[in-house]
This record gives sequence, structure tokens and C-alpha cells, in this order.
Amino acid sequence: MTVRPVPAGGIDLCLPIPAALRTAAAGRRLLLLHYAGGRWEQVPGGTEAAGQVCATGVTAFSPFAAGYANARPTFRKKTVEPQQYDVDVPIPRLDLPAAEGGDGPLRYAPPTPALPTGLTYTALADPTVSGGMIAGTPTVEQAATTYTLTATDIDGDAATLEFSLAVVRRPAQVTIADATGREGAAVEFTVTISRPMPAALPLTWTAGTPGSAAPGDDYVAESAGTLTLPAGTTAGTLRVGTLDDQRVEPAETFTVTVMLLGDVFAELATPTATGTIEDDDAPRARKRGLGMALASVGRTLATDAVDVIGDRFEWQPGATQAMLGGQALTLQRAAQTGRWRHAAGVAYGVARALGVERLDAPPARPACPHGATKRPGRTGRLRRPRQGRAEKTRPPKVGGAPTLRAGLPSIPFPPLRQAQGPGRG
Repeated sequence: MTVRPVPAGGIDLCLPIPAALRTAAAGRRLLLLHYAGGRWEQVPGGTEAAGQVCATGVTAFSPFAAGYANARPTFRKKTVEPQQYDVDVPIPRLDLPAAEGGDGPLRYAPPTPALPTGLTYTALADPTVSGGMIAGTPTVEQAATTYTLTATDIDGDAATLEFSLAVVRRPAQVTIADATGREGAAVEFTVTISRPMPAALPLTWTAGTPGSAAPGDDYVAESAGTLTLPAGTTAGTLRVGTLDDQRVEPAETFTVTVMLLGDVFAELATPTATGTIEDDDAPRARKRGLGMALASVGRTLATDAVDVIGDRFEWQPGATQAMLGGQALTLQRAAQTGRWRHAAGVAYGVARALGVERLDAPPARPACPHGATKRPGRTGRLRRPRQGRAEKTRPPKVGGAPTLRAGLPSIPFPPLRQAQGPGRG
């Protein structure tokens, strides 16, 4: 196209859109293009209208054409960390980054060159999420190799990503972890290996110093032995027996050392571990002290109970009713043990017979001038009469103190002591 002379403001230029071009565009925006500098470029200000692509103010006249925008795909991440794997050890799944952009959906080709023997590449269903994954178990050593992953759009535009893989044969790593146990029990140590071995892995172990625990006193003397990790396993347990010395003492420690046996393709990453023996005598001593204290309190309470009941209890062996301070108590005999027990619901009668008060019946208070009633107190608890108030007593019965035989050994009750001060019913 030649225009002479060219108007100062340029001219309006429009080109028709062929049907084949619209089909190929597949919904992408159509543009007015011109060829310059060895490539097609978009004419600034171009628009699509009425089946044409147009531009205004055109002043340069190189070849023109109608076309559409061409987007090129790119990978979201430009680099992948170099990977190094061990022979005969399953690798953790390697997810490759996804590509984005481009025209239409993207397709991933398997990495080139071929992956190490035993590893496979799988493209995922959604190419926008991942560029695929590599998994498997390499079986052959391979030096570090650069691989290329390619993503291509429907126009054939491609993006590439490079990453490096290496497969080496390294000795398996053996470690032993610290452990803790109670005094008198075994301290259990866990020995692990970094990968399953094709054959059994034998080890020896010894327990000793450094440490504050003494062999023969805190743990079994001459503690040593062997441990074999079967083929295909990654962990095993060894045990060191400890001794209960009945002394209250702080936690004590000892050291366990493992060694490899025979010609095996493994090495000791952590050959020693510390065992800690926790003392169990302090809690036992506290329990003994508490037991003694409770026993002392129990004896005191029993003595007080005998003093309070005194000679108020009347019962003929075999009878189903007894009298306590003038109150009738219904008794039942257990079928299995043959012991006598009082029936349910007599606790309040016993309390009245003993002359004690219930907290749900507090002393009367002055009436409220406004006519309000007093609130009830707490219920369900009993207390003895206040200091300085005596109980109403009765003279001892003829024949001495009665005997309580309700399922217990015979217990003679001494007469009730005479309280000082005025009597109280």
C-alpha cells in the first residue's frame, strides 16, 4: 500500500477478518499487525469492529495483516534444587513446578534425557497445579545429570525448566537415641538405620561410663549384648536392666555404646546414647508417711467415737433392731458375709442419739423486722456440740458397758464421761 502524500494526522486503516483466522483465534482478541524489524508487531490503537480490525493515525506503511495476540508460556519457578538420591532407597515424591500463560491448555512432555533407572515421571490431570511428579526407587548409580521439562501450548510455543538429579551409593546411617526408665525397670534404647538393608545388620552394645550410675548398684553389672536388625527393617530395641536400691536419690545416668559387626555397608552416625534412671523411692516414702499419718488420725477418730457412744448402744445378738440413745436402728444381715449392718436412712437418728447438730438447722436468729424468713444453711454435714456445752447423760446400765457385735470383733465401750456444766438434750 502506498499513500502520497501522507496526511499530517495519518489515515484510518481497516482489514477484514477471514473466517479461518477467527476460528484459529479461538476467542482471543484480534489485532491489526504490521511487519517491522523482522517480526510482526501490534499496531498501536488497533480495535476490532464490524468484522474488521482497524487503526487510526497510521503514518508508516509496512506490510499489514489481521491476527491475534500470541501468549507464550512460562514456568512459575525458574529453578529446582539439585536432588541426590541413594541406590535402593525409595525417594520422596518430587513435584515439579507448573507452567502458566500461553495460548490454550498446556501439555508437559516427560523430562529428557531418560530418568535414572527405577524412577518414573507422571503428568498430573491439572497442568496448572503441577508440572508432574517423579517417584520410585533408583537402582543404579548415576552422576549428576541435567534434565529438561518442556511445557507446550496449542500454538506450539514452549517453555522449558532444567533440574539436576544424581544417584549415589552411600553407607546406611545407624543411630541410637537417649532413653529414660524407672528404677527397678529396664531402660529401653531405640536403634535406627536410615534405610532398610537387604540383609540382617548385627550390632554389639555395652553399658558403662561416663555417668553417675554405678554398675551392680544402679543397673545390672556387665550389661552388654548383641542386637540384630532383620533385613528390611529400620529399627530395633535394646534393654538395660536397672536395680531398685530403696534409697531416695536424684536421677542417675549411664552410657550405652553400639558397634557394627562384620563387613556391612553401614556406618555409625550416633554410636552412643545416655540412659537416665529415675528414682522411685521418694514417692514411696511419701506414701508411707501419709499412711502413718492417716492411721494415727483413724485411731484418734475411733477413740472419740467410742467415748461419744459410751453405753448408749443396746443390742441382743441376732436381733434385727438395736437401740442407740433411745433411737431404734434397723439392722440387716449380709447374706454372703453374715455381718450385721444398719439399714439405709438411720444416719439422722444416730446423729440425734449422739446429741450432735446438723448444719441445716442453725441456731435461731432474731426475727427480721420486715417479716422476711431466714435462709436455710448448708445441708448434709454434722458437727459436735460447741465447746463448753455438755451432753445430757444417763447413768450406766446394770451389768457394765454394752458390746457392739454388728459384724465386727467384740468391742467393749466404756461408759460415757460426765460432761461439765448444765445438761443439754
